[in-house]
Amino acid sequence: MSRLESQVASLRVREADHANKIEALKQKIDLVPQVEAERTALNRDYEVTQRKHAELLARKEQADLAQKADVSAEDVQFKVVDPPIAPKTASGPNRLLNYTIALGLGFAAGLGLAFLISQLNPVLLRGSQLTSLTSYPVLGMVSHLNKVQIKKINRSRLLIFICSSSLILGLYGVLMSAEIMKFDIYARVFS
Repeated sequence: MSRLESQVASLRVREADHANKIEALKQKIDLVPQVEAERTALNRDYEVTQRKHAELLARKEQADLAQKADVSAEDVQFKVVDPPIAPKTASGPNRLLNYTIALGLGFAAGLGLAFLISQLNPVLLRGSQLTSLTSYPVLGMVSHLNKVQIKKINRSRLLIFICSSSLILGLYGVLMSAEIMKFDIYARVFS
């Protein structure tokens, strides 16, 4: 019986101890949210303070740089690390090739236009051409009466063609020689 009484006493002591612990934990339940709120407020204040500190440091660095610039304004020295280098060739379009292409396209366009006009407005020279074109027989032909005037007109047209072609080729030659000379001068200056 004494052993059971001692067990009962020890269990009552343990019960009282557990009851005390429960009371302490109940009091701490209200304490945890309060501590959490205080921690959040402290972190927020720390972030604001840290941001202001960074701003003040930046302003201090700017003030130091301005002061150093004022002090050393007379002693400014520049040091060229790598001198500028001019390219050996032009970076623009290849003008020689462009001039040649433009000349070729111009002559091709002229020949194409002449061919188109001859196809749209054909000139028949013999009666057999008219017969093959229309399948009607040709009974007679009338020749021109002003052959001298027609020859003059044809000669003047040929002369205009030769002059304009020579002018175009001459301009092409001048442009090409100017470009080649420019390349030579450029190569001499920068070599």
